[in-house]
Amino acid sequence: MKKIYKDVLNKLAKYPERLLHVITVARISESLAIIHKVDSNKAFLAGLMHDYAKYNENLFYEKYISNEDLLKYSNEQHLYHAISAANYFKMNYKIQDDLYDAIKNHVYGKIAMNPILKILFISDSIYLNGKNNSRYLYKLATKDLDLAVVETIKSNERYLAKKNMQLAKKQIDTLNYYEELLNGKIKTNT
Repeated sequence: MKKIYKDVLNKLAKYPERLLHVITVARISESLAIIHKVDSNKAFLAGLMHDYAKYNENLFYEKYISNEDLLKYSNEQHLYHAISAANYFKMNYKIQDDLYDAIKNHVYGKIAMNPILKILFISDSIYLNGKNNSRYLYKLATKDLDLAVVETIKSNERYLAKKNMQLAKKQIDTLNYYEELLNGKIKTNT
């Protein structure tokens, strides 16, 4: 954990606002993990690592993203930082699959998220939404992660609507899945 922490600090030292962001998301993730009895060290690490590649050049992306994924996400290049960071930490630190999945999918979330991903997805939004609804979203997340996932996506939808933009298909699918889960239409083993 210390090596990863040092790596992130060194990488983001030139970007103090992003460094503050990842440290804050890591702490929010850690606290939600403790509340929900999830591995808090993993949650902290996920928060710390999630935006590692936010300011990288194409060479980094080409090194840590397969040609297939570069092509697949060429119209959604804002996802490159998540995919390349997940691959970087998998290759260099041998992170476990749940951490890999959380880092890779933290931007949109996904159907049937693992607990670390849910926590990171929500925590990133709590920080980004700042003043408006961060207290509400955090309080909601302390009680029900699935409900907080739904509210996170709806909050993103409201934000995008103000910019005349829409949710990505993956976000809509995730929203529909969690709404159906909360309505009892989907059963899980957890």
